[in-house]
Amino acid sequence: MCNGEKNRHPQCWNGTDELNAMKRHSADAVHGTETTLKFKVRGKHYAIPLDDIIYLEKDCRRIHVHTMRGTISFYGRFIDVMPLLDERFTCCHKSYVLNMDEIRCLSQEAVIMTNDVEIRFGKRSYDRLQRSYLEWEKGQ
Repeated sequence: MCNGEKNRHPQCWNGTDELNAMKRHSADAVHGTETTLKFKVRGKHYAIPLDDIIYLEKDCRRIHVHTMRGTISFYGRFIDVMPLLDERFTCCHKSYVLNMDEIRCLSQEAVIMTNDVEIRFGKRSYDRLQRSYLEWEKGQ
């Protein structure tokens, strides 16, 4: 649901040093072994290492990629983004895709991520997330 707030994510990057550091980190990966989420925003190409992503949030047509370094947003759909992610990412709710490596606490009402963000959801979403998490945990 659109909330109409223009600056909902004031910590979003605008091409600052933090983003340049992420680009260098991605470029320094050993011969492309590090997987990245690649997208384009206003003519600039970005490559965010999957290891850096905590979760993705959908707000209307925008996807906000939350990392420990901040948030960057782009226009897109989860259906197009999911194939670019690996098995540790799960869609627990129509508005969230979580990196299961970054889950600190999972309860029947919410999940708390490593950046202390609490994401609330309903019973059906919990059942789906719990199944995904247990399957992923077995593979670890």
